[in-house]
Parts: sequence; structure tokens; C-alpha cells
Amino acid sequence: SIIAALLFNHVYAVAFALLITTCLACCSDVWVARTKISLSVRYWLFKIIMPLAFISGIVCALGVIPRCLMPPSFIRIVVTTIVTLAGLLPLSWFFALNEMERHFVSQKIVAIIKKVKK
Repeated sequence: SIIAALLFNHVYAVAFALLITTCLACCSDVWVARTKISLSVRYWLFKIIMPLAFISGIVCALGVIPRCLMPPSFIRIVVTTIVTLAGLLPLSWFFALNEMERHFVSQKIVAIIKKVKK
């Protein structure tokens, strides 16, 4: 990504380089999962990538709202962060986690709350 920034002298070149790198890493992960533990590519696509793409799309759309409504400032960065996190957390809870994972996260959150209250 540093090479892309130096060659093309634009921030979007860095984003594009990171996107390409992420896609290559993802493909290598699928290959490893397929060869080591016989994970189906179809399962990976429909149970992992589709929900994550859905969540990412909605969170990105939520992040555009403050950009369109507010002038460039530090407050806009803070509002954008809050809005995207407020969308990411419930979407991840309902669409990315299965019942067992939700139970595990709930137990950990309750344990942290009990530890803080002591």
C-alpha cells in the first residue's frame, strides 16, 4: 500500500491496494480451509462472506449519512464513528453470530460487568 501511495500519489490508491491485498488473503484462507479441513467454498460464501458483505454495506451506508449532513470537522469524525458502531454492533449480533457465539459473548460481557461492579 505504501508503494501504491508513492506510485499513484493518491489516497484511493492505498485503499485499492489494501482491497486487493485483503482479497488475496481471503482467497488463500479459503484454499487453506479447503485443503486442511475440507471446508466447502459454498458454505464459506453463504455462511461467512454474504452476511459480512451485508453488514459492511449497511454500515458503510450509515457512515455516509454524517458525511452528507455535516461539514468537515472533528465532530463529523466522532459522529460517523458513533453511527457506524451503533449500526455494526446490533447487525453483527443478529447476522454474523450464531446462537452459540451469542451465548459465549453474553457470558463474557456479564463476567466483565460483574468484575467492574466489585
